[in-house]
Amino acid sequence: MKHFILFFMLATISLLSAGQTLPFSLTDLNESGNPVYAPEMAVSGETIHTIWITRNADNTYTMNYRRSTDSGVTWEPVKTLFSSDPESWQSMETSNNFRRLAVSGDKVFVMIQAGSVDDKAVLYLTSSSDSGATFSSPKSVYEGDEYYSVDHSYVQYTNGTLYNVFVTHNNNNGGTQFYLLRSTNDGADVSVSPFLALDSWGIDDFLADGNDLYVLYSYAYYYYGFNSGIVKMAVSHDGGSTFNEKELSIPAEIYR
Repeated sequence: MKHFILFFMLATISLLSAGQTLPFSLTDLNESGNPVYAPEMAVSGETIHTIWITRNADNTYTMNYRRSTDSGVTWEPVKTLFSSDPESWQSMETSNNFRRLAVSGDKVFVMIQAGSVDDKAVLYLTSSSDSGATFSSPKSVYEGDEYYSVDHSYVQYTNGTLYNVFVTHNNNNGGTQFYLLRSTNDGADVSVSPFLALDSWGIDDFLADGNDLYVLYSYAYYYYGFNSGIVKMAVSHDGGSTFNEKELSIPAEIYR
C-alpha cells in the first residue's frame, strides 16, 4: 500500500514596489515526515499560528502547533498540544469539516475531537493567553454517548466569548443533533446546549460576530440513484439563546 505524505509549507509574500521581484519564504513546518491532516493557520499582528494533525508510525495521533512571531521569517519549534492514547486505540478526527483554531490578540484556542476508551466522542479544549508561548493542558469540554461521533465542529472567538458549534451523529440510526458550546471566561467554564435536532444534516460553516451567530448547514439525500439536497442558514442575534432558520437553496425536483 502506498503512503502519501503531505509536507505542509508556508509561503510568505512580501509586496514590494512595482518592478521588483516578489520573494517567497518557504518553511517545512512538519519536520517529522509523518502523514499530516487538516492544517490551519491564523494571523494576529506579526504572529502566524499554525496547527495540524499527525498520524504516527504506531497509529497514534498528535495535534501539533507551531508559530512565527516575525511574519514567517523564523519559526519556533513544534509544540505537541495533544496525543491520543496508544493503549486504547484512541482515534482523532482528521476531517476538514472542522475549524479547530481561533485567535484573537494574544488568545489562542484549539478544539480537538478524539475518541475515548469506551467509544465516546470527546471534545478537548486547549488554550493560550500569551500568543502561543504556552498552552493549558487539554480539558474535556464535551463527552457524547456511546456509539455517537462528533462529525463537524467550528470554533470562533468574538468579543470575549468562545463559541463552538458541532454535530453529533448516532452511528446506529444516522440521527444528528446540533450543539452550541459557549464560554465567557476563555473556556474555564462552558455551557453546551442542543439546537436544531435534525436527521442527517451537517454543518458547513459557522461565523460569530458579537452576539450574532450564523450557522450554514445542508442536507443531501441519496436513494437508489435519486439525489436531492437542501441548504439552510440558522441565525441568532442573542448569543445562541434562540435561532431562526431560513432555507437558502431553491427547491427542486428529485433528479437522477
